[in-house]
Amino acid sequence: MAKNSSEITESGMQLPLTLSFGAGISMDSFCVCPSNVAAYNYMNESVNTAREERRFLYLYGPSGSGKTHLIKGATLRAEAMGMHATVLDMAKVSEFDWDSMYTMMVGVESYDVILLDNIDAIAGNSDLEAEIFSLYNRWLGEPSGFLAVASHESPTKSGFGKRDLISRFSSGVTLSVDCLPPEMFPEMLMRREKAKGGILPASRAEQISRRVDNIRDAVKAVDLIDDTSIANKKGVTKNLVNQVLDRLFKKEDDKSKIF
Repeated sequence: MAKNSSEITESGMQLPLTLSFGAGISMDSFCVCPSNVAAYNYMNESVNTAREERRFLYLYGPSGSGKTHLIKGATLRAEAMGMHATVLDMAKVSEFDWDSMYTMMVGVESYDVILLDNIDAIAGNSDLEAEIFSLYNRWLGEPSGFLAVASHESPTKSGFGKRDLISRFSSGVTLSVDCLPPEMFPEMLMRREKAKGGILPASRAEQISRRVDNIRDAVKAVDLIDDTSIANKKGVTKNLVNQVLDRLFKKEDDKSKIF
């Protein structure tokens, strides 16, 4: 099973380690397009074979490109298959000292699936880079398993100072992902809503997509529309969507007109 969202070190310090899993996150709700299909397929295949062979993936792409969605989705898929999986947000881990990092990494190499998001957050920290390098080497001693790390840039451009770590990260499969094109926003929103157990009509998904220019704003809008619809005990009407979008984006629209 995946580790809990926090662990207690020997010193008693509570460490928030894992990514939070929002509703609607799964491999099935991931919206596949030409810029991410290779990564999506490789993640699925690697989870499926995690107990049969050893695979490493270095995944990179800009913010909003779906890296974290894939990381979370792969974790949930592994759990559903009865595997031992752990997912760590290295942006949070990087806030702690080397001793805490060492404590939380003990035994991780034996997990079937190990997923490290925001690995570039430790770039330049020699102690933390050394611990990840050690984890990688211990993982190589395991008979099987899937280890994946996600970053904003490729191994050579992420700012890692330890050459041996760059070499390790470059030795496996490296795949990039890019942001969904705007024309695919409606499909993404409908998939996510379906995974949450709801229904977002295509007309409403298109209405939302016309007002946003990035995935995060689109998801934020849908979540607020859901909350508002439930609170008001009303369906997702055109007027409701407009009201929520105006509340979210009207101030930004007005500022842009001023300048």
